[in-house]
Amino acid sequence: MAQASHWECPAGSGKKIKFCCPDLVGEWEKIIRLWEGEQDHACVEFIHQLERRGVDRPCLWAVKIETLYRLKKIPEAEQAVEQFFQKHPNHPAALMEKAYVLARQGQGEEAYRWLLRGMNLCSGLYPIGAPRVLFLVALQLLSERHLVPSLALLRFGARMPCSVQEDFQEAARALDGNRSFPLLLREAFRWREHLVAHTAAAAPLAQIRQQMEMGRWLDARERLEQLLPTYPELPGLWWHLALMRSWTLDDAGAREALRKYARLDVPAEEAILAEALALALSADPLEDQIPSYKLIYTPQDEGDLQAALSLCKQLVPISRPLGRVEEEEDGQLPPRAYYLVFDRTLAGDQEPPAESQEFGLLGWAALYGRQTDREARLVIHNVYEYSRPQVEALFQQFVGQGLLPEVVVEQTGQVSATATYFLADIAPPRSKGQKPDRNQEEELLITKFLRRWLDSPLGIFQGRTPRQAAQDAQSHTLLEAVLLWVEDLAFQQQYPWDRARVRHALGLPPSEPIDPQTVPLREVPLYRWIDVDLDKASDEQIYSGYLYATRFRWLPAAERFANAFLQRPNLASHPMWLSACYGAAIAAMPSEKAGPLIEQGRQRSVQSGKSCAPWDLLALQYHLEREEPEQINSLLQHLLHHHQYEPEVLENLINILDAFGILPDEPAGQPAAEEAPGGLWTPDQEEKPSGEKKLWMPGMS
Repeated sequence: MAQASHWECPAGSGKKIKFCCPDLVGEWEKIIRLWEGEQDHACVEFIHQLERRGVDRPCLWAVKIETLYRLKKIPEAEQAVEQFFQKHPNHPAALMEKAYVLARQGQGEEAYRWLLRGMNLCSGLYPIGAPRVLFLVALQLLSERHLVPSLALLRFGARMPCSVQEDFQEAARALDGNRSFPLLLREAFRWREHLVAHTAAAAPLAQIRQQMEMGRWLDARERLEQLLPTYPELPGLWWHLALMRSWTLDDAGAREALRKYARLDVPAEEAILAEALALALSADPLEDQIPSYKLIYTPQDEGDLQAALSLCKQLVPISRPLGRVEEEEDGQLPPRAYYLVFDRTLAGDQEPPAESQEFGLLGWAALYGRQTDREARLVIHNVYEYSRPQVEALFQQFVGQGLLPEVVVEQTGQVSATATYFLADIAPPRSKGQKPDRNQEEELLITKFLRRWLDSPLGIFQGRTPRQAAQDAQSHTLLEAVLLWVEDLAFQQQYPWDRARVRHALGLPPSEPIDPQTVPLREVPLYRWIDVDLDKASDEQIYSGYLYATRFRWLPAAERFANAFLQRPNLASHPMWLSACYGAAIAAMPSEKAGPLIEQGRQRSVQSGKSCAPWDLLALQYHLEREEPEQINSLLQHLLHHHQYEPEVLENLINILDAFGILPDEPAGQPAAEEAPGGLWTPDQEEKPSGEKKLWMPGMS
């Protein structure tokens, strides 16, 4: 046990206890014994005794509040926070605890502003409750779609020496690789000291970086704003001011600074990046938002209507909704059926979609039966302004077949029209026994998107279309930024994209190749790595580049670097070879290129004494996508006979089968749980089985 005199102040003063509270060293000896012995009730009571003696120290408040939260006494903790704040309104620990209370109430923005004030007052060491506060505020910001400050907090916490440092690191890694957030903000919007290297502002910016690394982000922002009148034409200062403004919840100010950066004397690619980041920080990047609707019909006869819907070849039954369904809240019964709503019939002999057909998926529908407190209803979700007439015309066909003609239209929000064009279309028709052709499917999807988007007016171009903007040389920087944002949007929605084809369609020149021998890759934003000339890259650049692209899950670059990794003889024995092979195999699926890669990785795993289960699971996905029943059956038998007791194998197997729709949905009423085969105890049983029956754990025979 550490002596009290050598303990750091729990309130973050930066002093030892013997200097912070020299008159309470003996009392702190007892508090530390109780704290480290997890005698939390006694610890709180002892602090109460000190308070009754008139002792009022921020460090005692900090430990008391942390202990109350550890005891899960939330009301008492929040009451103590309020008392702490009333007595010490400018203390960093009080400000941070105030932030925690607000974050628990779902007020992420307000909580973050209090947290920033608290962090700004810290002198290097943080209060005992800071990790708890930072983590919750970061998660709340993320739930409110404030990606940049949330990621900044998580990365800051990942460097903070504390008991939950690994939690911060894991959360930061997960967010780095979260494809539902823009790559531009996850990777490209970062501190870039080389932008001011060899300038008069290099030394001041190094000092500002120290403030940033200490968490004093408000001070760092203020110092940057003070420097700019002295160096108004220095682009690097505007870049970092934009970053700090975004970290401090001023996205409007960040966009202003980025656009100023883009107008200064910077390379064309830098101007494009800054404009693209400004778009990514906007609520309506392309200024193309349109209303989204929910259409509600009333069935006249539920049975007749369901029979009629089942015969319609533009409706495809599905087993679950495509999104959150508000109607199923509050104990309401689930719908009788779900349907995908398409713009064309799905007859087995359908022809490929004609170019004049503009829509693919028009929405999805849910048919609800009559309930005690609600009438039967048919609800069509995800209907947009441009597709609404077609949806209404389709369902008018069912009037007289169990559906009443009246429709209630509810606007559910606003959505980018461009984002709706990324809805997956119908896969091209195949003759019986024909293998799926991913290239053909991706070609169809890209063609569909370009047919719609290239001639769609966008507010960002003052009502002009992308094709018209491409004819105006003064709009090229903005157009290139828009293309970057749209590519990022496609990646977020896992939609195929072909950068070269899009540029060709707009009459833009191909992207310039990047020579890794002359340009350090870490100074190049990741989205440009698909233009890197890998023949000129060193083995170290290939290896580190693959790791970096994989960290952010930027698959276009990760695939290129993985294949280059496998082609380098000097990397054949590298510990990351299997990882690169796995990544290359995933990228190649379901083409025939994936099969040899999977088998090669499987053999290498067996030779090195590792389990081949991950490769067998990947092979199962490969053959499921290619619809090869003999290979599927063989792999299932192998996995069940040789790998079912390995950790997570059965769970992953079930997830794969479920994703391909092979597992049946669970029936509504499940029978009472029985004893698991072999006497394994499950949480549903009242008692654990007696005797020698045990729960199997890895490593047991």
